[in-house]
Amino acid sequence: MNSSNFYLKDGKAKSNTSIILTLNYSGYRLRIPTGKAINPNLWNKQKQRAKANGYPQNADLNDFLDEMATIINSIYNDFVRNNITPPPTKLKKVFFDTLKRNKTKPINKKTNFWKIFDEFVEYKKQTVSKGVVKDYNNSLRKHLKEVEKQLNRKLRFSDFKNQHKGFITKFDFYLNNVAQNSKGSQGLMTNTIGKQYKNIKSFLNYCFNKGIIERFSLIHLVTISEEPYNVFLTNSELDRIIKLKIEDEKLDAARDLFILSSNTGFRFGDLMTLKPVHIQDRDIRKRTIKDGPIVTIPINSIVRKILKKHNNNIPKPDNITEFNHDIRTITKMAKINNSIEVIYTLGKTKETEVFKKYELVSSHTGRRSFCSNHYLKGMPTEAIMVFSGHKSVKSFMKYLKLNSELAANKYRDVFFQ
Repeated sequence: MNSSNFYLKDGKAKSNTSIILTLNYSGYRLRIPTGKAINPNLWNKQKQRAKANGYPQNADLNDFLDEMATIINSIYNDFVRNNITPPPTKLKKVFFDTLKRNKTKPINKKTNFWKIFDEFVEYKKQTVSKGVVKDYNNSLRKHLKEVEKQLNRKLRFSDFKNQHKGFITKFDFYLNNVAQNSKGSQGLMTNTIGKQYKNIKSFLNYCFNKGIIERFSLIHLVTISEEPYNVFLTNSELDRIIKLKIEDEKLDAARDLFILSSNTGFRFGDLMTLKPVHIQDRDIRKRTIKDGPIVTIPINSIVRKILKKHNNNIPKPDNITEFNHDIRTITKMAKINNSIEVIYTLGKTKETEVFKKYELVSSHTGRRSFCSNHYLKGMPTEAIMVFSGHKSVKSFMKYLKLNSELAANKYRDVFFQ
C-alpha cells in the first residue's frame, strides 16, 4: 500500500511556508494543502514533521499532520482493497468530507458501540462498493446483534479485548455452529468466518485511528481462511467463448473484457484503469493497480481485434459483482459445464459438493488462465511473473494453479514414453 508524504512549498523560504500533503499512486499525484505553515528551519525534512525542539506548538502541528496522513492513507487503502483506483478529485473530496465530519462532530468517547458503528458504515459508503458496505452493514451487524442477544446487554468495545470466556468465545461458537449459511444449515464457511473477523478488525482500527478508544492488541482476532477452489480455462475453452455469437451488448462487452484479461494477465482493477494512453503500437504498457511495476504486454491478434473493435476504449461494467455474473452466464453459454468436485469447510465440518465449471468462474479466472496457459506452453515461471507483475513466487503459484489437472496436461506425454 502507498503512504502519504509532507513537503514544504518553498524549502528555502526565509519565513513561514505552506506544508503540502502528497500521495503518489498508479501514475497519479495528489496534492492537498494542509492549511498549515512553518519556517523551514523548524522542519525535519527526513521525518516530514516539525522539529521536536524550537517550535512550541510542534506537538499540536504534528498531531494534526498525523491525523491527515491517517485519513488519506485509510481512504486510499479502502479504494485499493476494492480494486478501485480513484482519480485525485474523488480522493480529495472524500478526504475533505471526512476531515469536515471529524471537526463538526467531535468524538464523544462515551458514545455507545452502535452509534460509532453507524458512523463507520457511513464512512465506508464513501470509499467502497455497495457490496462491501453490505458486508459491514448487513452481515457483520446481523452476526454481532445475534451474539449480543446472548449477552443480554448492549455491546461494549471492551468485549473485543480478550478471547476467552467472553464475547469473542461466544461469537466464534455462533459463527461455526449456529449462524445459518447459504444452504440453510448451521455453521458458516471458513472464509466467511474469516471475513467477519477481518471486518471487525477494520472497524476497530478505524476507532483506534480516530482516537475513539485506546488501542489494544488484535492478535486474538484471527482472520482464518482456506484456499478456495479456483479454476482456469484452457485455450480451447477460451476459443469457444471467443466464437460465441452474443447479441446482448452488455454480455458482449463483458466477454471482451474477460478475453483481454486471459490474454494480458491484467486484474479486473487493471482493466478498469486501462486507458488509450497505455496502448501503444505493439504493446500495452501500464502500472498495475497494486502499485507494482510497470508491465509491458505484447498485443497479440486477439487483443488487437478487441482493441480495434472498441477504438481502444473498452466498455467497463459498473462493478465486479455484475462482471462476475455476466462471465458466468457467458461461460455457461459456451457449454463449459464439466463437473468439478470441491471440498470446503462449513462450520467445523468438511463438505463435498459438485459444481459445474462455469459456476466457479470469476474475474480472476482470466488472470489465472493467462498464467496457467503460458506455463503449459513452456514459458519459464520467471518470465510469466514479469508479465503478470507478481513480486513473489508464493503469490504467483496461487495464480498458476499448478494442481493435478495442470500437471497432467503438461506432463501427460511422460507417462507414455
